[in-house]
Amino acid sequence: MKEKSKSFIFTVDVYNARVHILYLLSDEEVKTYVDENFPGAVYNRNGTKAAFSGAIDADGYCEYFVDFIYSSKNKIYLHDTIAHEAHHITQYIFDDRGVKSDRENSEPEAYLLGYIVRKITEGIFSK
Repeated sequence: MKEKSKSFIFTVDVYNARVHILYLLSDEEVKTYVDENFPGAVYNRNGTKAAFSGAIDADGYCEYFVDFIYSSKNKIYLHDTIAHEAHHITQYIFDDRGVKSDRENSEPEAYLLGYIVRKITEGIFSK
């Protein structure tokens, strides 16, 4: 049974950020989504990757996105990929806000990473 594609957005209010999740969208659906949500932005999907994350500045918010890609040539391990891409989004948010990772106090990073993983997982696995 083929999985259903979907897209959804969640906010990270404390960092004034929005995260867009594109899950199993076709190339045309991705192009339409980017055109509608990020006018003037150009995103050329690389179909050889399991997923791709990035950042776009828009309307006072930093907009972040993860594009989860499946292909017959590239079967992903979804939970691993969610955690991997969530880590990239966490780092984008911290970098954009000037927040430095701190080995002595990694709690802010750990909480943000956990939140992003939870929101992505809930969104993908919701009906």
